[in-house]
Amino acid sequence: MPPGPAPESRAVPPSPGPAAGSSPSPAKSASTELPLPPVHLSAEHAELLKPRPKEGQPPTLPELHMQFATEQPDPAWSLRTEQALQQYLAQTPYANEFEILNAECRATLCELTAFGNLPASGQHWGSLLADMASQPWWTSFQGHSTTHFEKNGRTTIVTILQRAKL
Repeated sequence: MPPGPAPESRAVPPSPGPAAGSSPSPAKSASTELPLPPVHLSAEHAELLKPRPKEGQPPTLPELHMQFATEQPDPAWSLRTEQALQQYLAQTPYANEFEILNAECRATLCELTAFGNLPASGQHWGSLLADMASQPWWTSFQGHSTTHFEKNGRTTIVTILQRAKL
């Protein structure tokens, strides 16, 4: 009787290879390839190597999100602005249409994440942002970037508000 596979062996489907900038797959045999050690950078080196927006073009939403993720809050401005955003979003005529997951501010950016539960939620979010610009606290912002994606009648929304230069 021919021997069967070892009880703990598992077939691993071949992969097209790691994407640029990613680490090697852990599924590779340790005997053929050793894992690479993590890259440690000083804060100064990390600053030099972080992605930069193209000259003359505003940063993309993913670039703004990365900036937001690394910023510390401005204790006075962040809390006050978060409260104003949350109050506005709770009182808007569209309040019942959206599930607000996050309205958080840091030093120069605020990030809003939400789900819209109606087919027209993307358009309604645009109207909500236009009305938001008429609020007295809006003067602390110089603009925003937003995107939404609709699937199965539910809209996924990300908006990043940019604080006006001091």
